Amino acid sequence: MATSTVEPSAAEVTPPAATAAAETQPPASVDAVGMVSASVPDVTPTSMTSTPVLQTDAPSLAVTDQAGSPATGGAIPPATRDLSLSALDIPIPSVASVGQKKGPTPPPTPPPEIVKEPAKHPQGVFSLYLKQDTALSIGLDRDEAKHESLHLVPTQKVFQDIKTRGTGSEFYPLKGQLQNYWEPNFTFRFINDDRYLNNDNFEIYATYDAREKLLTDIAEAIAIKEELEGPRVWKCLGSDVEVEAENMKDARPPVRYVDALQQNEVMDLYEDDFATFADEDYQLGDKTTTAVTEYQSFSDITYGRSKMVSAVDWMPGRNGIVAAAISDSKSFDERMQTAGKPSDSYVLVWSFLDPIHPQMALESPSDVFCMRFNPVHPMLIAGGCYNGQVILWDLTAAQDTVDRRHKRQLEDKSESGNKKTSEKAVLVLMNLLSSARHSHSSIVSDIHWLPEDFQMSVKGQMVGNRGLTNFLASVSADGKVTFWDVTSKAEPELNPEWSDERKAAAVEGEKYKWKPVVEIVLASLDPIKQVGPLKVAIHGLAGGGTQFYCSTEFGEILSADVTSPSGDNIKSISQCHYGPVRALLASPFYKTVLLSVGIWTFALWKDSVKEPIFVSRCAEGYLTTGCWSPTRPAVIYIGLIDGTIEVWDLLDHSHQPSMIATVCSCQLTVMEFWRISCKLIIALQQVLFWHAVSYS
Repeated sequence: MATSTVEPSAAEVTPPAATAAAETQPPASVDAVGMVSASVPDVTPTSMTSTPVLQTDAPSLAVTDQAGSPATGGAIPPATRDLSLSALDIPIPSVASVGQKKGPTPPPTPPPEIVKEPAKHPQGVFSLYLKQDTALSIGLDRDEAKHESLHLVPTQKVFQDIKTRGTGSEFYPLKGQLQNYWEPNFTFRFINDDRYLNNDNFEIYATYDAREKLLTDIAEAIAIKEELEGPRVWKCLGSDVEVEAENMKDARPPVRYVDALQQNEVMDLYEDDFATFADEDYQLGDKTTTAVTEYQSFSDITYGRSKMVSAVDWMPGRNGIVAAAISDSKSFDERMQTAGKPSDSYVLVWSFLDPIHPQMALESPSDVFCMRFNPVHPMLIAGGCYNGQVILWDLTAAQDTVDRRHKRQLEDKSESGNKKTSEKAVLVLMNLLSSARHSHSSIVSDIHWLPEDFQMSVKGQMVGNRGLTNFLASVSADGKVTFWDVTSKAEPELNPEWSDERKAAAVEGEKYKWKPVVEIVLASLDPIKQVGPLKVAIHGLAGGGTQFYCSTEFGEILSADVTSPSGDNIKSISQCHYGPVRALLASPFYKTVLLSVGIWTFALWKDSVKEPIFVSRCAEGYLTTGCWSPTRPAVIYIGLIDGTIEVWDLLDHSHQPSMIATVCSCQLTVMEFWRISCKLIIALQQVLFWHAVSYS
């Protein structure tokens, strides 16, 4: 480091007084302009031949004696005083600035301006500026869009905008690039950073590869972000309390290993539990046998050849007498071809005494689809026909003939030994037949005799009937529920001048003019959809009630009121089944419980409950019919199209039948229990079978 010193010549010796005077001078001071100056005493001995020289490039100043050692005075130790500018942290001035005043500070130099270059468009990507009106016309909201957000716009909307607006369309400059795009949607990305330096606010991906590359880049970015963030920490939002409430907790303390080992010591580990498991299932309900076995079968060559049984019913008050409606096994198209043509159909009355020859044959102008015996007057039987007419037979005279014939056969048998004679069935003609004008316009799908304490007047009002069952109700898919009075046969006005043949013909003609007393038209809640009732349950009319239930061909169960013949007569309607409901029966034990059988499932209903209380699982084949067990409230019998019967014991299993029995290889149409002995009669397509059901 260069120093600025005052050096005497070699020939001169500084006197002591001069040295002392030099030490008494004040130290270096800093002037107003920040320069360092050193005061030098005005001592000029005669012996000094040279003048001290100030070297400005030296940042330190030191005073030395003649011998070259630092000048000290008094008790000050010999040391050099460092007055360097670097030690004082003062900038070194230049020689030209010594003695000059400092001017104003110049302003700082601004940084060099950075020129931004526009970004390059990726391959197949174009930018454009869309106005708010144009964006809304193609399904975009420019004001609501976020930066880098993606939007799908149908291709047809973009091409329609070009076609409609022509050169005024924002898409027109890109018409050549967009016309080869074959995807159904264009991908738009909103940008608001002006990356292309042209004020464009949307990017459009005009090629399939460009769109796929964008989606791939987004997926990779998301994967990298998830990898950097790591697995997310579960944050409870209050669901832990609900989960804890639903968890299964042990109701008893866990079994200790010691207890388990002791239990194994007293039990046979090698016992086959499955060997006794099947036996326990087989002995369900503590019965000696659980099988459906054939007890009796009926067949007739004259009336029943190539026929099907459409309805069966037991004659009340007599043992072993059953009626079966025989009809042609035709499809709907085949019946339409023969509609309007005269044809004979019969209802056969059988007895256990003769399973080959029927006792009676009830003649009908059309095939009978449903029928019922009068529970109070067993000699009256009503039926519903395929052509929509309701028919009534009186078996009083025919039954007398059958009884006399049977008595004579017993006498002949006692006289001639075991010889048995067979006679033809007694032909029974109709007693009443509804007129075609007042009949149903569709098949009479169900018919029931009304309770003993129920009777309606012509005005639709309920009146007492003194325990006589003279009313019956019929239902059809035409949406009508009609009520008939069997005592309403009018006497014709006979002219005394008529002959006996003409009077007899007039009396005979009145039986074909039977009219219903009350006709209820079920008004659908949906004005477009028509109600098509198939089955009816009238248990609610007993005891002065006015409510009855119907099942429809659309799988619905509805409740209606008989006091509202027209207008708003449907109180509630519920959808449960898919397709027509084949059966609707009230439980013999609980009158408020109903059984409905659809084509796939069966369900249980309860009064005043709009939804079913139980629905079975879907069957493997079509369900055709069903009935309640007369002795066990929880047992239900279901018939299938493949000729099998499913026995459901709901107290045992509710997800599967307790027993399945195959009784034939054709469709089951009807099942009815004989309440006296709890035997089940099953109607098939060609023949009629009796079965004794031990399960019930």
